[in-house]
Amino acid sequence: MELSNLLLLYPLGSKAEEDGTFEFVAALPMTRTSVYLTQSIVAVLFGLFVTFAWTNIMFIPIATMELSQTLDYVPLMKATLQAALAGVTYGALGFALGAFTGKSSMAWAFGGGLMAFEYLTNSLAGTNDFFKWFDDNLSSFGAYGNPYQDGLFAEDILLVIGKIAIFLVIGFIGFRNRSLNLR
Repeated sequence: MELSNLLLLYPLGSKAEEDGTFEFVAALPMTRTSVYLTQSIVAVLFGLFVTFAWTNIMFIPIATMELSQTLDYVPLMKATLQAALAGVTYGALGFALGAFTGKSSMAWAFGGGLMAFEYLTNSLAGTNDFFKWFDDNLSSFGAYGNPYQDGLFAEDILLVIGKIAIFLVIGFIGFRNRSLNLR
């Protein structure tokens, strides 16, 4: 889910500049702040929607099968929120980098690099104190533990939402202070 969010969210902002279709948006009576804020809100909500829609679509056949072990819906939605926020984190980083630079071509690679690093630190957390600390305190993978069994904690959700906000603020600063690539 994280990879799909990353690949779906990064082109929302600067891809139009690269394609030469941003002139239409730039001609509208909107400030840069409202353009970026609108795109940011759409990116976050779209990332959450994709993850929740996919999980619900996959839950329907599982719920109708006669299995000896079933999934509980509410804990599954807690785990889905965790996955959705983690995916939006990496997508928001790619989106913000694209908005900051005006080039989305490789912005997805930066978000993917963070995702790979956080996954690696999660995998190696038992072998090294640095990886353990990073996984426990900063990683979107390690922030939650097991939300299906243990539930979600406000501190963990705020950590990931804080990362999303930081990425989007950095992207806004870059978007506001650079010249647009209009053709």
